[in-house]
Amino acid sequence: MKDSKAYYDHLANSYQSESNSRKKYLTAIDDYIVKSVNGDVIYNYLDIGAGDGRRSLKIAQNIAVKKEVFLIDNSSKMLENVSSLEGVRVFNESIFDFNSTTKFNLITCLWNVIGHFETKEARIELFKKVSLLLEPGGVFIFDVNNRYNISHYGYNNVEQNIKNDNLNIKDAGWYTLGEQPNQTKVYIHSPFDIYDYIKETDLILEENKYIDYSTGETKSTFFEGQLVYKIRKPL
Repeated sequence: MKDSKAYYDHLANSYQSESNSRKKYLTAIDDYIVKSVNGDVIYNYLDIGAGDGRRSLKIAQNIAVKKEVFLIDNSSKMLENVSSLEGVRVFNESIFDFNSTTKFNLITCLWNVIGHFETKEARIELFKKVSLLLEPGGVFIFDVNNRYNISHYGYNNVEQNIKNDNLNIKDAGWYTLGEQPNQTKVYIHSPFDIYDYIKETDLILEENKYIDYSTGETKSTFFEGQLVYKIRKPL
């Protein structure tokens, strides 16, 4: 079983094809981000786990970032695919090793990147790091896969996931991603996990939505979609 860095290094050459298989969902998330920050002035934008940077750069273009775009990913192979553009800075490192005096009006962490942080404590530390990097009034938007999503995972699997959570089964939420020989462990969230992260910070939940993983449509309950959150740092 590979760590996430080795997994994505191996996946880099086929990542665009992988993304295209979820194009409607990913486009819906990107469109939500652009719409959600409409009216905010974005001077600096950071994408954590940016991969090949295609989505980040499109978002940056659509929100008219005033100064710089920062892309960070621990997979060097993924970052080799990032287009070289003026005003775009690329960092091949962990977010925990990223030290910057720049503060950001917008930070994103997309397509279940948060699920690759190996422990709950690491995910809480991520949220604390985000809080430090955000400007007052800045926004953090992220999406995660949802283990209560009946539409994608099926009723029987979700029923078992809920039972496991109620019984506090060890390692509930951890699943294998990929196929041999390229596999890694990934954490699939419940709709309630995020609140444990937020409460350890000064960040405020402003909005959450449920997005169908196949169609990109907004749904009314967490049993029907993946989870997207908009969180703001107080002024």
